[in-house]
Amino acid sequence: MFDSIFEINSIILKLKKHFYLFISIVVLIFFLFVLYLIRAPKLYTASVTVEIEPRDVNILGYQVQGFTQNSLDYFWSTREYFVTQYEIIKSRAVCEKVVEKLALKENFNLLFNNQDSKTDDVEKSVPDPVKIVCGMVAVVPEKNSQIVRIKITHSNPEMAALLANAVADAYKEFNFEKKYFSTKNAAKWLSEQSINLKKNLESSELELFSFKKEQNILSTTFDSKQASLADKISEIDKKITSKEFALQEIKSKIEQIKNSKEDDVAALLSVFDNNRNKLVQELKLKYIGTVSELKTAQQFYGDKHPKITALGNRLKNIEKNIKKETQEALEAINIENATLQSELKRLKNMLFAVQKEAIALNKLEIDYNKLKREVETNRRLYDLVLERNKEADLNALLKTNNIRIIDRAVIPKVPVSPRKKIILFLGFLCSLAGGFGLIYMYEIFDTRLKTVDDLDSIIHSPVLGVLPTFEVKENTQHKEIAYEIKNHSPAIESLRTIRTNLKLSNPDREKTAFLVTSNVAKEGKTTVSSNIAVSFALSGKKVLIIDTDMRRPRLHKLFGLNNKVGITSYIIGEKQIEDIVVKNIYEGLDAVFCGPIPPNPSEMIESMKFKKMIETFKGIYDIVIFDTPPLLAVSDALALSSMTDGIVVVVQMKEISKDILKRSVRLLDKSGVNIMGFVINNLDITKQTGYGNYYYYYHDKYYGEDSKG
Repeated sequence: MFDSIFEINSIILKLKKHFYLFISIVVLIFFLFVLYLIRAPKLYTASVTVEIEPRDVNILGYQVQGFTQNSLDYFWSTREYFVTQYEIIKSRAVCEKVVEKLALKENFNLLFNNQDSKTDDVEKSVPDPVKIVCGMVAVVPEKNSQIVRIKITHSNPEMAALLANAVADAYKEFNFEKKYFSTKNAAKWLSEQSINLKKNLESSELELFSFKKEQNILSTTFDSKQASLADKISEIDKKITSKEFALQEIKSKIEQIKNSKEDDVAALLSVFDNNRNKLVQELKLKYIGTVSELKTAQQFYGDKHPKITALGNRLKNIEKNIKKETQEALEAINIENATLQSELKRLKNMLFAVQKEAIALNKLEIDYNKLKREVETNRRLYDLVLERNKEADLNALLKTNNIRIIDRAVIPKVPVSPRKKIILFLGFLCSLAGGFGLIYMYEIFDTRLKTVDDLDSIIHSPVLGVLPTFEVKENTQHKEIAYEIKNHSPAIESLRTIRTNLKLSNPDREKTAFLVTSNVAKEGKTTVSSNIAVSFALSGKKVLIIDTDMRRPRLHKLFGLNNKVGITSYIIGEKQIEDIVVKNIYEGLDAVFCGPIPPNPSEMIESMKFKKMIETFKGIYDIVIFDTPPLLAVSDALALSSMTDGIVVVVQMKEISKDILKRSVRLLDKSGVNIMGFVINNLDITKQTGYGNYYYYYHDKYYGEDSKG
């Protein structure tokens, strides 16, 4: 909850910090928008409503196509057709008609509503009125409809309406002319083609007539003759089949006779067992009856009985007659076989002749049909072109148009631009955004340390505390000692926090010696070291503060004393150690000043007497604090660090850049000194978020509003 509050406070504090810059930018940007509104010309938009019917009236019938260039049925129903029409409306061809109709080349000033312009100036600029009109045309199709709105925006409302109506009329005229001339061109082409097709038809008819005359045929001869030949072929084929069956039967009988034994009367009778040879049938009956009688008589008589003998002789005569008769029948069969073979050969020759005649007739029919189809094709083409030619003439006379103007443009009363409310609102938003943007750009490019968070992102050591900005109002010479404030203050509480954190950094040591330095000059290291020393002294510790900044000593000035005796006096032998200590400069606090400024401060700090002095003081006092030169100015602080328990770095916000602090941190890391921590000095906690504001918030809650100072 507090984080969100402090983020809002951060924005508010930035605004307070750059309030006049923010107000200046807001006023400037808003003034520019107002100035634009004052100087911007008023623009009026006139609109014409047009219906574009994708399908024209089809007077030519559904089986024929129209004559315009875009006449394919599938094309009319596509989106590309409408997009094409939108581009035609904005095309130069349509705009040229508008310019010509309104005589805008002669009255060019009408386009700009500038009646006072000199003609000479217009002629010198050589403008293109057609291009200007094209730039004014806007086409707005209505969704899911065939309605299109043609809009013209102009500073003169009368001119806007005039131009909008002129564009609609020009587009309608352009569409009609395109269809009319396309139809006329098609009619002309069809007329030329009809002459050629008529010649082709007459030539093909003459060629067909010559063919029929040469072949001595009529149109109906092919059908009847083909039917007659088909009947003949079928009849001959049947006869051949019948003859072949009969011949096969005769050949079978001849084969049976050849395979039968000459004395096998029963086998011979089986071959000739048919009704065609009556004599053989009679002999067969006699033979069967005699054989039956002989078998019956043999049951009662012996072989030499006269009856048996008579029946045997009768049977022999019958067999003799059967063999004679079968021999004659065989000769008749052979004659019949020869006759059938002769007839079969004749029939096959006849079938071949008829088939040959049919093939010749079919070949002749192919040539005939080819000529006949050519005649029919030429006739159909000629009839179709002749019909289309008449339809094209009729179409041109009807003057149909699929473009209709639904609502013509009227003179607009209210301007569409500039939109004052929207522009003023945008101007207000832009001015605020510009003000905030400039402030944040300034903050981004300002590399100085501005918040405790910036410090935490660079250093690797703890922040011992924040010494806020304070002011001693009482009449005293110790203006930089926070304890001069008689009531509780954030500065005093901060010093107590710093003192506690310093104790915790070395909890096992009863005596501590550390130095206080800064990154660069004027960060308040002397003020911080003095206040820390006073804080330890007031807590009951025996404290000594030593001014080792031998180039620019300031500790004596802070307490209102002189710098006649000090470290240099001891090192050069003029004074003893106990002579250079100034007792009780502030409620139990002792001090050793620099003394006369030496020409060689570094050599004096590294001298044996200096080190002996330090060891002596460390043995006498609980707390020894060294006020040293800045880190990046000279190397004195790093030289002294080896003689102490650690180093405290003072950082003053908004006085040094992040790069300088990074250099100091790298220098300390490289030297390997013990960094006890950082102290933030002179921080206005009423204008800070984060660490400082948290401290201020809780201090204010604890001590009440009267403790602010």
